[in-house]
Amino acid sequence: MNNTGKIFIGCTTVLIVSCLVLAVAGVVLFRSTGWVLGKVLKSDTESIADISESIAEYDLPSDFNDSYAARAAGFSYVAFTGDDNHSHIYLFQLPSYIDIDQEDLIRQAQQASGKDDYVRVSSKVVDEIPGMIAGQEVTLLVSEGVNHDGKTFREVSG
Repeated sequence: MNNTGKIFIGCTTVLIVSCLVLAVAGVVLFRSTGWVLGKVLKSDTESIADISESIAEYDLPSDFNDSYAARAAGFSYVAFTGDDNHSHIYLFQLPSYIDIDQEDLIRQAQQASGKDDYVRVSSKVVDEIPGMIAGQEVTLLVSEGVNHDGKTFREVSG
């Protein structure tokens, strides 16, 4: 066998071994990610109540039930879906070292959703109500607007 053949076989062997190593690393990474998500995401009632109560004091409307929550690295998140599957309640709390305003937070959430066609519509404040977030009294702003599907929505921020 000449040198060209040996070089070709050597390069092919290195390429195959590299692909196998990458495949094994991918499987390990995928399984590790699944394990971490399984530990962080909670769907049991007790964990959801614990995390949501640490964010805000509120009464959940009776037609919201399908829920999950997460708490990691100072971040807390709870999500509820209404019986109509179109209504959602999201509560989240960022650690104090995160300096972000509401518009930046909304923009980043839209980018993370992967919906490039989502257009932020203007909404206007229609009410102000007293509330309690993390044990502190706050004024909650209730806004109304029309979403990208032409449907009226309400959002509360505080």
